[in-house]
Amino acid sequence: MVPPYARKDVQIEARPSTENSPEIFGKADLFLSFIENELIPFIENKYSINDNRVLSGFSAGGSFVLYTIVTKPELFNGYFAFSPAAWYDNSIVVQNFKNGLTELSGKPLFLYLSIGGNENEIITGSFKGLLSAIESNAPVNFYYAHHYSENVGHSENPYYSVPKALLAYYEFREKYNTYQPSQVM
Repeated sequence: MVPPYARKDVQIEARPSTENSPEIFGKADLFLSFIENELIPFIENKYSINDNRVLSGFSAGGSFVLYTIVTKPELFNGYFAFSPAAWYDNSIVVQNFKNGLTELSGKPLFLYLSIGGNENEIITGSFKGLLSAIESNAPVNFYYAHHYSENVGHSENPYYSVPKALLAYYEFREKYNTYQPSQVM
């Protein structure tokens, strides 16, 4: 789930410019390709579904969500990132997310971000960086909500955040009419 621009052997410090061997980087691009080209078509062919898709992730999965929304935004309508590990390699996930936001266009997108109030300064700092990136770089079709789960640690945050994320997403969906029940396949 680590993005292909960050080291899979997760480090806080910036990656030295001399470390460029392809095998050191994450493989989120391969996982995303599997979801897009194998998993989604399999589900669409096997089950009666609609076009309402949400991708959710926690910690490393949260960084995968951030990678996906700026890489393949059309795959999902909603994205939930709980305590995202955006601090990899001196917050390279934050920087790539920020840069990717400027490229987004098209259908309305929704991102829900949350963090536990008792998480460490590194995680909290990257979370604030994500919010700043959204405030300065998000296009008009990008909508988000965020939450600090008071007195909650890293591992507990998703349990407190899922209901809030779902409520915020459904409010977004109703307001921007991104889902039509008649579109059931």
